[in-house]
Amino acid sequence: MKTRLLPPTGARVHIVGIGGSATRGLACLLAARGHTVTGSDRFESPILDSLRHVGITAFGGHDAVQVPDDVDLVVSSAAVPSSNPELVRALELGATHCLYAELLGDLLEDKRGIGIAGTHGKTTTAGFLTSILLAARREPEVLLGGYHPQLGGNFYAGSGEDFIVEACEFNRSFHSLRPRCGVITCIEHDHPDIYHDEFELLEAFEQYVEGFQGGPLLCGIDSPLVAGLARGSFGVEMVTYGFTERADWRAVDLKLGLRPRFRACFRGIPYAEVEIALPGRHNVLNALAAVALSAELGVESRDTERGVSEFPGVDRRFQRRGDFAGVELVDDYAHHPTEVESTIEAARECFPGRRVWAVFQPHQWGRLEAYLDGFARALSSADCPVIMPVYSVREEPKDFSPGLLDGLHDRIRTRGTPAKRLGGGDELLDYLERELDDGDVCLMLGAGDIVDLSDPLASRLTARGGLRLGLPKVVPS
Repeated sequence: MKTRLLPPTGARVHIVGIGGSATRGLACLLAARGHTVTGSDRFESPILDSLRHVGITAFGGHDAVQVPDDVDLVVSSAAVPSSNPELVRALELGATHCLYAELLGDLLEDKRGIGIAGTHGKTTTAGFLTSILLAARREPEVLLGGYHPQLGGNFYAGSGEDFIVEACEFNRSFHSLRPRCGVITCIEHDHPDIYHDEFELLEAFEQYVEGFQGGPLLCGIDSPLVAGLARGSFGVEMVTYGFTERADWRAVDLKLGLRPRFRACFRGIPYAEVEIALPGRHNVLNALAAVALSAELGVESRDTERGVSEFPGVDRRFQRRGDFAGVELVDDYAHHPTEVESTIEAARECFPGRRVWAVFQPHQWGRLEAYLDGFARALSSADCPVIMPVYSVREEPKDFSPGLLDGLHDRIRTRGTPAKRLGGGDELLDYLERELDDGDVCLMLGAGDIVDLSDPLASRLTARGGLRLGLPKVVPS
């Protein structure tokens, strides 16, 4: 039997890097379970104040004296070096050390762990499922990768038996999880710094599935790699979903737009009439996965219908910021070619005939290099692509050619789409303030800090007001 990291209650846990979106949610869940939690982050921030507000001792900066003498467990991410003074001190005091994902896997053992995995759509699918189980009064415990408006954060300390988590493939961290049921949305090569090719990625997903405790596991078989995985023999109950006629669960009678509608059917038998607030075929599939899994868990269709319709989406997933002087502004986390293309497609479905701008901040030089042609193809489906500098973490930019951004720009123009390459900050804001026109749709795309430019852009557009003359307000046919 697996040795547990924590007793049910009463342990003292210290988290190095407590200000991260995942770790701060984990800290709050630990506190709600009756553990005493302390932690630190590199700098002082409002996030640490919010943790203090709920009784968690949080420090700005790292110092060995901040570790409690009676610490039982110290938690860190793989990015924290072994020389970190708090980690060194905790080990000297006899504390057990584990990574974030390992502790999350330990907590799942106490409940019915529901793992939402896949290259794209994890947070949105988990968000849909959370809303459904809340509507059904199932009171799930939840830890998400993004802000869920109905929760007022990215976690929920529900008292029910279900525990919804995202099972992330980055750094193979999902191998620490052993869910009892869940979803695999799609499998597509990503994280080129971790996986050499899609075969290595598929092997990682196979190992994850081998750790499942029974199922059901909902498999999105519109993804070829997931379809192949679903045909495997893992001793897990596999249930399929998708648009394809081969799927057990299907979305039929689909009507796209700002609020897509469809009928969720199981092997031809209608189960629920679904309307969602998130546009795009990819979000229809995310909703279908949550609907199908909730049905497999015994949720009644009326609760499912209410739950999905009430889910407004998580932050930065086709998040409509509003209409500013006639310009529709949308934030989206898209940082992979498939995500960029899907977001642009959704914008066209929502705002037919309007000019679509795609302001794109590449996330990681390595990802840009690996998928240069894919990004060019995706961005060329917009009317006005704008390329920002790379947002780089966990890598050395000097290891990559500075000509990659020029290469992306040139590839887009070769496809017949005019593209603009700009710096960030005021240069980008000046250009957009000058060029955006009434009726345009402006997508702010990327997983980095591009989101910090949306409010200043909205303010500038509002202050500018009025129509600019001489530019087309619709896309020429």
